[in-house]
Amino acid sequence: MARTVNEEEHAARRETILREAHRLIRTKGYQQMTIQDVLAGVGMSKGALYHYFDSKPALLEALVERMMARWERALAAATGEGPALERLQRFLAAFDRVKVEDQEFLTSVLPVMYSDDNALVRQKSRAAGTARFVPLVDDIVRGGVAEGVFDTPYPDRAGLVVLTLIQDLTEAAGLMVLEGAGAEEIARTFAAYGDVLERALGAPAGSLRLMDGAILADWLSVLEVR
Repeated sequence: MARTVNEEEHAARRETILREAHRLIRTKGYQQMTIQDVLAGVGMSKGALYHYFDSKPALLEALVERMMARWERALAAATGEGPALERLQRFLAAFDRVKVEDQEFLTSVLPVMYSDDNALVRQKSRAAGTARFVPLVDDIVRGGVAEGVFDTPYPDRAGLVVLTLIQDLTEAAGLMVLEGAGAEEIARTFAAYGDVLERALGAPAGSLRLMDGAILADWLSVLEVR
C-alpha cells in the first residue's frame, strides 16, 4: 500500500530544518556549515533529511525562497495606499530594511552566491524575486502615470525595469565587494543606478534612492569595505 504523507507534519519538519540551517549559516557561515551540523541540530538521519533536501545548495535555494516570501509580505505592507511617488519611496526603503534584517545571512552567503557552482541558485533566486516583486511595482507605476508624477510610455513593463535595475545593482555591488572595490566607487554605483531609475520612470530628479546613505555605509562597514 502506498505510504501516505501528512502534509502538515511534512511542512513542519521542513521548516524545522530550514530554521536550523538558517541559524547555522548566521553563526558559522554557509561554507563552514555541514549537512552533519544540520542533522545534529534537528536530530534527524541523513536519509530522512534527504527526503526534504538532497544537498546544501538545495537548502540554500529553499532558504532564499523563504526569505523572498517574507520580503514580499513586508514590501506589500509597506507600499499600502497613498501617492505613487511616496509608495515607491516606501517600497525602496522597505527593501533596505528587509536586507538589514537578513544582514548576517546575506553577508555569509555572498561569496557562495557568486561562485560558478551556484549560478543556477542565483538565477532561480533572481527569477523568484522578479515574480514576487514586479506586480507590486507595476501597481505603483500605473498609479504614478495616472497621477502625472511618472512619465513613461511603458507602464506595463516599468515594474520589470525597476526590478531588473535593483537586481543588476545588487549583483554589481556584490561583485565589487568581492573584487575589493572601494566604498566611494560602490557608493557612486548606487547613485548612478538611482539616477537611471529616475530617468526610466520620468520621476523627479533626486526623488529616488536605491539605498539610504547611512544604511549603505553600515553594509560597507560590515563587509569591511574601505
